[in-house]
Amino acid sequence: MSRINKFVLTVSLLIFIMISAVACGIYTQMVKERVYSLKQSVIDTAFAVANIAEYRRSVAIDLINTLNPTEEQLLVGLRTAYADSVSPSYLYDVGPYLISSDECIQVKEFEKNYCADIMQVVKYRHVKNTGFISFDGKTFVYYLYPVTHNRSLIFLLGLERFSLLSKSLAMDSENLMFSLFKNGKPVTGDEYNAKNAIFNRFGSDGALRLFADRIVCICV
Repeated sequence: MSRINKFVLTVSLLIFIMISAVACGIYTQMVKERVYSLKQSVIDTAFAVANIAEYRRSVAIDLINTLNPTEEQLLVGLRTAYADSVSPSYLYDVGPYLISSDECIQVKEFEKNYCADIMQVVKYRHVKNTGFISFDGKTFVYYLYPVTHNRSLIFLLGLERFSLLSKSLAMDSENLMFSLFKNGKPVTGDEYNAKNAIFNRFGSDGALRLFADRIVCICV
């Protein structure tokens, strides 16, 4: 093979490698942009939906405290309101429960009663707070709101339902894997190797102040 042919072959090979590298870089950037777009449209929207729900709930609790009903009026009012309202198919919360330092009352009488588990796990019952609670093989995030007469209302948000809500917002949900972590440990969601995740760390927005702190991992 002549020197000219070798030179041409070498140059062609270098050009091929350069084109391949550029193509891979462009493809990688496109994938990253697609994942970022998914994060924006799916994860942020789902977090915002939950945050809005908690904002409205917080306002409702403030209104209850302003009206200062008796304990009996509060319980009857809540039970009547829930009985007269048809739960939407996407409902993903449990409760509420009316609790005090030594008592727990189930508001929705025909749901499974988690009072014993709540009283065992939740320690701060008269201060507004949020956290995680696990029982019955499920993990919930709870929201506790003090109300009148040294009582508090506690609501439980089923995280697996939140995961389903997030996926339902995605056009290509079959290829979206979603997990929630607390203190670096998986709480709920899909099982996958985090090392394979393209976009594997996204902290919940600080603007979503009513939403419990967590890390979202997704893999497309």
